[in-house]
Amino acid sequence: MSKTLGSIIKTHREAMGLSVRELAKELFVSPAALSRWETGARIPDLAKLSMITEYLNISPQEVLKGAEYMSPEGSSSVMFVEDVEVILKGSIKEAEKVIDAERIHGFLEPEAALDFARQNTVCLSFIDIKLRGENGLELAEALTQINPRMNIIFLTDYPEFMGDAWKQHASGFLLKPLDHEKLMDELAHLRFPVWGIMP
Repeated sequence: MSKTLGSIIKTHREAMGLSVRELAKELFVSPAALSRWETGARIPDLAKLSMITEYLNISPQEVLKGAEYMSPEGSSSVMFVEDVEVILKGSIKEAEKVIDAERIHGFLEPEAALDFARQNTVCLSFIDIKLRGENGLELAEALTQINPRMNIIFLTDYPEFMGDAWKQHASGFLLKPLDHEKLMDELAHLRFPVWGIMP
């Protein structure tokens, strides 16, 4: 069984004879943050990951083998939930410029999205906040109950809903249609960084 990224960090730390507190001090983070990385409860961002690998002399190959980031297979899906087909297709087309197309799945119906999320690892969902006959906020809540580490980015024509989105602890908020630069910025600041999606 391959090691997770967290277990690799812990193994190298212990091999160097460092306590959690000692390594945390060198990385300028709290011992609690380092412990969460080692257990897999949280994932270091790319800047901290670079510091960790340099300090512990972990090879890039070893990092890649352990970088599970949301899925034991090292890959996970991205969903778009939008009830207007032309907008759904346009959003997916824009996202495919920066995310592998085979990872992206689009849904016109919230229930179909929920069924997919129950059967697959979904790391990121773009959700229309005002779905026809449905509430995108409620869908987001249901999805994060399935996977608490799922990033949610709300899409909308209505900026007044932004406050409600933040109450859901959303990763981001984008106005439609998708703007390339703003999409890239949101992907660079996901609440839970995902291997292979960071631009």
